[in-house]
Amino acid sequence: MSSTAPPSRFGLRDFGPAYLIAAGHGASHWITGTFFLLLPKIREEFSFSYAEISLIGSIYYIGSLASNVASGPAVDVSGRRVVFQVVALLAVGLAMVGFGFASSLILIGVMGVLIAAANNLWHPASMSYLSSEYPKNRAFVLSLHGIGSNIGEAIGPVAAGAMLTWFLFSWREAALLNAIPALVMGVVFTFALLPKERQVEGSASRAVSLGIYFSGLWRMVQDKSVLGLSIMAGFRNMAQSGLKLFLPFYIVDVLELPYAYAGIALTALLIGGMIASPIAGAYSDRVGRRKVIMMALSASTVVIIGLTFVGNGTAYVFGISLLGFAMFAVRPVLQGWMMDIVPRQMAGSATSLMFSVQSFKSAIMPVIGGLIADQYGLAAVFYFLGGLLLLANFVAFLLPKDRAPAGSAG
Repeated sequence: MSSTAPPSRFGLRDFGPAYLIAAGHGASHWITGTFFLLLPKIREEFSFSYAEISLIGSIYYIGSLASNVASGPAVDVSGRRVVFQVVALLAVGLAMVGFGFASSLILIGVMGVLIAAANNLWHPASMSYLSSEYPKNRAFVLSLHGIGSNIGEAIGPVAAGAMLTWFLFSWREAALLNAIPALVMGVVFTFALLPKERQVEGSASRAVSLGIYFSGLWRMVQDKSVLGLSIMAGFRNMAQSGLKLFLPFYIVDVLELPYAYAGIALTALLIGGMIASPIAGAYSDRVGRRKVIMMALSASTVVIIGLTFVGNGTAYVFGISLLGFAMFAVRPVLQGWMMDIVPRQMAGSATSLMFSVQSFKSAIMPVIGGLIADQYGLAAVFYFLGGLLLLANFVAFLLPKDRAPAGSAG
């Protein structure tokens, strides 16, 4: 049953399902964090150029795009949000197992597509569930959701980096071991949340007819605020995706530090995000979304360009944590803003639209970044990422003022 007033405390009694969903999100992103950390090792084994290894990143985001296009409508039409979360967790875990057994570049690419598709199947289901269940605390619960992904993406690379550096595991063995959390959480969701979805009276009423759905979809894609938010999110995510892909290469190839250090740097990036997300989310629930987004994007632009002038490894990790604080603060605020302006029954599709634009731009980023890195060096890639954040900030400036939350009305 949806909350109609802000809970008196942020404990398990009121927010138990939100915390569990955050944990599931973390398990899913544990795998994506591991995937990107393993790419430098794969490049080393196959002797790829930056442009060639970046193609795997592009293929990954093509899988994200395909999943995003289909998953939102499927969630909204069926109304079965928990079912899709269970499927996403089990599928991403099994895809990572397949990745570990892959023996050729083609199979690595195929498993990358499946990992991305399963990971992005999660978002429309989980975000529409949280938006519906906590309409007065949207940005806060979405920040918990984001913290879960940050924890997963922080632990995964550190675990994989330690396996490669200190335990001398192969990248395939590291992939197999890091598939375990998602598979375990898939089983937990099957027994903890899935029965409740089946028992909730009127659960089927959350589904919508195809006619009503497509009518609402057409109105939604004509909304300038929805399209503007999607475009802004696309530029921000393009920069984030480029950072996740090229940061390990920069740590290993430019700073000449071990793989474990690359994992620590990725963890520092995400720890900053974990601290900032709930603060930014709760603050934006009170003062509005655009103000918080523009401050965070401006800070991200300055820090990401400034990092190219840092040569000391410890100072670089500290700067990365500041970047994570600013860049990842934007995510729950963006998502909360989108959930504010669309009807509740269209939340899954709105999420898919935003994530589809993000995936499309992220699929382009590895190719552009790889060509820039081969031609001008890895530092030039980070200047390009700073330019993308400036574009996102410009779009945010052009957006209309915040509206009253749509979900709270129905």
